[in-house]
Amino acid sequence: MGNNIYRMTDDEYAIFARKYPMVTRSDMNKVEELLTQKMYADMASHAQTSEIELLKSKALGAMGTEQEMNFSDIESGMLRASLSDGRQALKEIMERTPVEAPSCGDSTKMSNQGREKKNIMTTLGVVKGVGRARYRDEIDNVNVYPLDEKIGLLTIGGRHSRYTGNFACLSAEFYARMPERDALELLGKTLNIELEQASLTSIGAAVAQPYLPKPHDESGDTDEVLHPVTNGQDFIEKRIQEIDNSPDRESIIEKALEEGAEGAGRRRTESDKSVAYVEADGTGVSGLPRELSDKGKSGGPAKTFEAKIGVMFSQSFDSGGLPLLKNGRIFRDPDSTQYMGTVEKAAQFTMQLDAFTRMYGIGSADQVVFLSDGAIWLEKLRLKLFPNSIGIIDLFHAREHLYKLVDSLCFYKKNTKTAFYEECSRLLDLGDIDSLVSLVSQKTTKSNKDDIDKQLGYFSSNKEKMRYGLFRAAGLFIGSGVVESACKTIVENRLNGSGMRWTKKNAANVIALRCAIYSDKYGSAVA
Repeated sequence: MGNNIYRMTDDEYAIFARKYPMVTRSDMNKVEELLTQKMYADMASHAQTSEIELLKSKALGAMGTEQEMNFSDIESGMLRASLSDGRQALKEIMERTPVEAPSCGDSTKMSNQGREKKNIMTTLGVVKGVGRARYRDEIDNVNVYPLDEKIGLLTIGGRHSRYTGNFACLSAEFYARMPERDALELLGKTLNIELEQASLTSIGAAVAQPYLPKPHDESGDTDEVLHPVTNGQDFIEKRIQEIDNSPDRESIIEKALEEGAEGAGRRRTESDKSVAYVEADGTGVSGLPRELSDKGKSGGPAKTFEAKIGVMFSQSFDSGGLPLLKNGRIFRDPDSTQYMGTVEKAAQFTMQLDAFTRMYGIGSADQVVFLSDGAIWLEKLRLKLFPNSIGIIDLFHAREHLYKLVDSLCFYKKNTKTAFYEECSRLLDLGDIDSLVSLVSQKTTKSNKDDIDKQLGYFSSNKEKMRYGLFRAAGLFIGSGVVESACKTIVENRLNGSGMRWTKKNAANVIALRCAIYSDKYGSAVA
């Protein structure tokens, strides 16, 4: 075993023994031990009195005098003193940490070249002048510092940085949660550490690596790598068919619309069934000009590139197919919501979402439900990854289409238009798309027929995904609010601030960090 202070390797002793044959290896070990003990004794004798004790003595000694300290100053001083004492203790622990002499490529031990000092950034502040044993790899002609590896300094660009894992984790979280300027200011105020913005970005990029979506296949051939989830949809479809064929169908649906679905108001048991929900959507990120397309949606150059977000969560049903209820309402299983995000194109996102959902157990779900706004690329994704899933178009987006449709019809009185929209909205809530299409068709004229028929096609082609009355009665969620909220919370709130412009790489790192944070998967094991 070597030591971070100094330990002679076997190779070094062999050279030494040829010159001083009377000194045995055992004698040398004793000398090394004595030298080490003396050094630690010298360090202890010169150690400063604890800053906490100094401050405490000062505060107690000044009580009842004109120099009496107020408690606000004492509290602030104690925080600074605690950090200072902690840094001193941490330095001593680091320097006393034993390390192995590394091996060269030919399996010989590297030679110990003495100690080299390094300032290390920790969550207690900068620990200055930490002595680390430096070893020389004569084969690769590089210096090696085993202590850097042992205390877990963050690796950036293939080399150990000066940041501990905990400090890097904290800094990266600041970077993910707030603008860089605010993050740097907070680090300065709390830890008295000054960082450059480029350093903060590098830390964030390094910490983000394990949280980035799994690499996609560079060939672009997604059919070779995807593993479609073929979970059956029997138990939910059976429940839906029972309701649909019931003589009380209308009253069951009306009750579900007014009061919520019939359910089981109890805790989950082992016999319960699980429904896995998958939602996906995209949102714009303000990008640097070099990252943007020349052809935007408005015809001119694009101002944003797209970030895509995927969400997965679960819902529990009892063995009879009834949803579990909390305070009379359906609910997401606690701690089941997970997020992923990317700035890749749809084909790569599809593969990343495939890996993401499998990692969180979609294959073991009794039913898969895919909620979306009805975009064509999302429907293609659903059919490719989850061909047996129940597809549901978010009710809010369907209502937006309905409002636009009704607004394009001709009405002579405003109250007539309002009443017509309310009736159409009622039919949409019931999921009676055939009656909705029939009602609107009666309002077409020669001048608007083509446009109205085109808009009605949206409802006709998606009516299986708009069975809202039956979905509600079966206890399913019918809104994609989770992913809509994620687009705002994870992407827009951090990346679209005033004056912000991003590279795709940096945006991807921030999104990955924020997904981990909001999925409650963010940790400190980042070295």
